[in-house]
Amino acid sequence: PPEAGSQLATDPVRQRVVAVKSGPTGYVAEWDGSQWGGTLNTLPPFLTEYPGFAALAYEGNGRVLLTAPGGYSHRYDGTSWNFVRYDSAAGGVLATDTRRQRVVSLSGRTWEWNGNNSQFTLEWHDGAWNFVRSTRHPNARWGYSLAFDTRRGRTMLFGGSSNSGGHDELWEWDGSDWTLRSSASRPPARDNGALTYDTARGE
Repeated sequence: PPEAGSQLATDPVRQRVVAVKSGPTGYVAEWDGSQWGGTLNTLPPFLTEYPGFAALAYEGNGRVLLTAPGGYSHRYDGTSWNFVRYDSAAGGVLATDTRRQRVVSLSGRTWEWNGNNSQFTLEWHDGAWNFVRSTRHPNARWGYSLAFDTRRGRTMLFGGSSNSGGHDELWEWDGSDWTLRSSASRPPARDNGALTYDTARGE
């Protein structure tokens, strides 16, 4: 089974869960519903040098998208890795918006934007990262978690850390703007957590 620090993504076309473990002993493994099987011991450049810094999401058409440190994006089709594009802003956590067929992320770099120390919102579509300007946005952070709410069609962001400390906010992205959600109770601030959508309960 995948080790701690692995990145997971579901490929609904091939009906596999793909796991990628970066680092010197990194690999690709797939879950077919009954067992894990190793597929590749060869990873894209940089992943063998920087354990734990990859991000993974389903792109569509039976392909998984991976961003590596430095902004290098690769595709995995179940057989091999193919380099797609370099973009210095890419490199953050990924989530797939299945309604709009986009992969959503925050930029891997921090920029000065609208007077705030913020990150760009990025969307992957047609083989390229596109910057999407919005009125509201989370402050710059690392270690945040992303997941797509299929029922409501929103990409949810929770937690992360910045120079000011840990964050416990829950943000949602509708494809054009970010909204900060309020709640009477919430998990404590954390970073490098995991977030996923519960299809059985619709939340």
